[in-house]
Amino acid sequence: MSMAVLIIAGLDTGGGGAGLKADIETVSALGEHPLPVVSAITYQTRTRLGGVFPVPPNTIREQIRAVKGVFEIRAVKIGLLHGGAVKVIAEETKGLIRVLDPVIASSSGFRFLSPEDVEILKRELLPGSIVTPPNVPEAEVLTGLKINSIEDIKRVARVLVEELGAEAAIVKGGHLNFTDVLYWNGEVFKFSGGERVEGFTHGTGCVFSSALAAFIAKGLELPKAVERAKRFVEGGR
Repeated sequence: MSMAVLIIAGLDTGGGGAGLKADIETVSALGEHPLPVVSAITYQTRTRLGGVFPVPPNTIREQIRAVKGVFEIRAVKIGLLHGGAVKVIAEETKGLIRVLDPVIASSSGFRFLSPEDVEILKRELLPGSIVTPPNVPEAEVLTGLKINSIEDIKRVARVLVEELGAEAAIVKGGHLNFTDVLYWNGEVFKFSGGERVEGFTHGTGCVFSSALAAFIAKGLELPKAVERAKRFVEGGR
């Protein structure tokens, strides 16, 4: 049986800077086989998002089922979702290693998930997942806590695991000082970063989470996989 990384994400029509195309390219560049499942279609450019068409939940279910019996899925990257799809994806990926990149709003301010959708995600999909909020504001939405320092980031990562049930949490500090924090197995790991990646703010969260899934699929322990994914984004974007 062939080994692969399952990718559940939205299709970015604006040149592929984010979403499914970026995920496929990342997983392929790291030598793993991507299995793309379309969760939504967005109408956007790098600076503006005009709208989103949610793929019906049963269509998402059938896309996943079409490949589950054919490939050995080593990891799952889950990106852009809509409320109706969360339960289906949780059911169909149960027992798999999930990297959850909960895209709540676009960089231009478009809201993908309503407050009600966020609660469904926290209840149905976040438990048992390796959660990687794309940025500080989304980590704040998930936990209800404000982040102004590295100590706040550590506290939020603990809450995601100890109170909300995530398997592990990686909270990225690009909005602060580029230090990322992993909370896993009761330990805090810090990953310092360099300068902001100029010209590529759109889609960097997608690339990080799909790279992380690819490195997990290769068998790397989580701290090493996080470090390699972070370096991939900084060097490859």
